[in-house]
Amino acid sequence: MLGLGNTLSQAGSPEALELATNAKSIDFDGSNDYIDLDGFFRIGDYTEGTVALWFKAEDADVGGSDQHIFSARDQSGTDSKLYIALTDDGKIKITLGDGSSDAEIDDISYSADTWTHIAVTWKDNDGSGGTAIAYLNGTAHGTTITSIDSANGNGGKELSLGGYAITGTNSSYDGKIDEVGLWNAELTATEIKAIYDNLSLDFTKNSVGYASSSSLQAWCRMGDSTLDEYPLVADQTNATLGTALVPNLSDNGDYDSADDSNWYISTGNIADWTVNTNTSTAFGVTKNGTDTGDLKIYFKSDNSALSSNLTDDKVYKLTYTLATTGTLPSDKKRFYDGASYTNLAVGTNIIYFRVQNVTNMYIQFRTAVNAENFTLSNINIEPVNGNPGLMINMASGDIETDVPS
Repeated sequence: MLGLGNTLSQAGSPEALELATNAKSIDFDGSNDYIDLDGFFRIGDYTEGTVALWFKAEDADVGGSDQHIFSARDQSGTDSKLYIALTDDGKIKITLGDGSSDAEIDDISYSADTWTHIAVTWKDNDGSGGTAIAYLNGTAHGTTITSIDSANGNGGKELSLGGYAITGTNSSYDGKIDEVGLWNAELTATEIKAIYDNLSLDFTKNSVGYASSSSLQAWCRMGDSTLDEYPLVADQTNATLGTALVPNLSDNGDYDSADDSNWYISTGNIADWTVNTNTSTAFGVTKNGTDTGDLKIYFKSDNSALSSNLTDDKVYKLTYTLATTGTLPSDKKRFYDGASYTNLAVGTNIIYFRVQNVTNMYIQFRTAVNAENFTLSNINIEPVNGNPGLMINMASGDIETDVPS
């Protein structure tokens, strides 16, 4: 691993390396941690490509089932897949194929508690067979796959870091991952060596020995992206936020989530609530009596300020402000992303979420406590651009400062 600084071009003039700061990595506990990157990568869409990353495994003998470091699978289509995993005999195993003719490289050794760089390039010649090459620490491994066929995927786009692509929590990896790059081109041996030699090479810019910035599809910097904050793992190819969606928080008094009624009473009736604030940017009520009352505001095209539904499988940043006299989270004050709930907190807060059901996302307030009140205000929903991921079953402390050196 070399810090090459400047070198000379063929013309003899200095050519500066394009470098980025690498100060963080993400640690996985081997239990149920993973990063969800669903929605953009399917091996069947890539007749050629490259995956490159750093890892630092806790153990050289993982025991039991394989531990998936990079895991992509087209579950609902033809079962095409690309796995980079650690096996119970202390090897790195790479599996690539279309589900009917999978092939493996399974004889690559690694050392525990040591940063290791692994890269895989492939090209399947438009479905007629081709070659996959593994690179360990910048050098091509002796075993290659010479009859791959990856171009048959047509279903889902499941991708995880640190866990199995389909379930996430299975085949969990124990160790750290850093600087994950994905290209839709077969990088050359020179480029792989440049990425390894220069620990902080900026993948978004062509540089000495590297000319594939235009083919970069995703770059997960694992804590170092300009947008990274727990639980968001941004894609540095486009680490920006899109135009904010601002739902209307007011209601016309019908509470049926239709026309200018943006709230919906799913349990009880309007007599259960006294409305204190009713504007486009703030809505506040007080609970009357001890019968259960349930209010929801949906984030879809039915809201009078939203012209369309959010995008399925896309990651968004939800910002909100909540004031309440209730005890959180004993009463239900929560956000639903179409598959799971996140409890709301008092004050101004952020929730990153991936859309799981475009017509069934909402904030819910449900209580049977007399005189309890809440005020919800200042909601913004911003799309996260690029191909970002979300840390699942993890904590902010899993973003660490242990990096390759």
